Amino acid sequence: MAQNFCDSYRTRQVGDFLTTEYEPLGRFDDALEIVWQNVARSPSLHLYPRLNEQAEKADAWATPRERAIAHVRDQSDAPSAFFLWTMDDLHP
Repeated sequence: MAQNFCDSYRTRQVGDFLTTEYEPLGRFDDALEIVWQNVARSPSLHLYPRLNEQAEKADAWATPRERAIAHVRDQSDAPSAFFLWTMDDLHP
C-alpha cells in the first residue's frame, strides 16, 4: 500500500512538472491529458479544479468535465470504491 502511494505521488509530481513546462509552449492539450491521467488514476476533489483550469486553457471544458463525471459514476458503482467527493461537488 505505501509503495502504491509513493508511486502515485511521484507520478503526480512528474505530471505537475510536465504540465507547468507544457503551458508556456502552448501545449495545453498535452497538459490537459496529464491532468486527466492524474484524475483517472486517483480521483479526488482537489484535482477537479485543476482539470477545470487546464481544460479551460485548452478551450475544451465540456468534454473533460463529462469524462470526469462519467469516471466518478463508473467508479462509484464499484463495491469497493472510495471517493473524497460526491456528484454534488461536481455541479456548482
